[in-house]
Amino acid sequence: MPLRAKMASPIKNVVLVGAGGNLGPSVLKEFLAASPPLNITVLTRPESKSTFPPTVKVIQTDYTAPSLTTALTNANADALISLVGTPGFAAQKTLIDAAIAAGVQRFIPSEYGSDTSNPSVVSLVPFLAAKRQVVEYLVSKESATFSWSALITGPFFDWGLKVGFLGFDLQGRKARREVLKALEKATPGETWEVVEDVDVGERVQATNEKLARGDFGTATDLILAATYGREKELGKFPELWNDVLGLPEGDLDRTVREVVEGKRP
Repeated sequence: MPLRAKMASPIKNVVLVGAGGNLGPSVLKEFLAASPPLNITVLTRPESKSTFPPTVKVIQTDYTAPSLTTALTNANADALISLVGTPGFAAQKTLIDAAIAAGVQRFIPSEYGSDTSNPSVVSLVPFLAAKRQVVEYLVSKESATFSWSALITGPFFDWGLKVGFLGFDLQGRKARREVLKALEKATPGETWEVVEDVDVGERVQATNEKLARGDFGTATDLILAATYGREKELGKFPELWNDVLGLPEGDLDRTVREVVEGKRP
């Protein structure tokens, strides 16, 4: 999505929310490796069991607006990165209000997946509507001192490969056709079973029936449908911003090898 406003001053102090979740370790690792270095703060709840490197400042908050405003002010936050999971999508509006009250310049909402600016994606995956509402709220809060960026990446490849979210079973050596060659390179001498293609329409219908019964265990199948489904090509983005952001293309073989060898968070 387009960058919305020029920054008032360089970003030095970055606060992460949800750093102990699924995506947090990977994102935190990259921020800690930034050059020039950044001052990183993580917000956690008092009951959180998550641990972080000693170079990371940890501030506890109960996630009410006053508590968040105080935490962000104490961190002297220039930018706030939200990595919250599905239950926390709507609560990001409180994060946004607190960020503005604390003088935060830049907000990155918890997107990082399917393109929620595409109505067909939100129609297919209803719980993503909360993400879209957060972006619309950010638009309403734009100002000369507060801007935002929503990063649409598709599912995180290295994390999704590691946990099986993308349809690859590292333990059972089962894979769909995509990425199979890279997996075979990373596991020389081992045999992978190719799982036959699944009809996306049938999978979506079955998942929606389960959701209607209150079974949310297979909700991620809708994300897979949005990623792999060919009918509407929802997994294809109209343009990439790698060049604008100065990001090189990833190395598929290297990434797969590092995931297989346990070198990725």
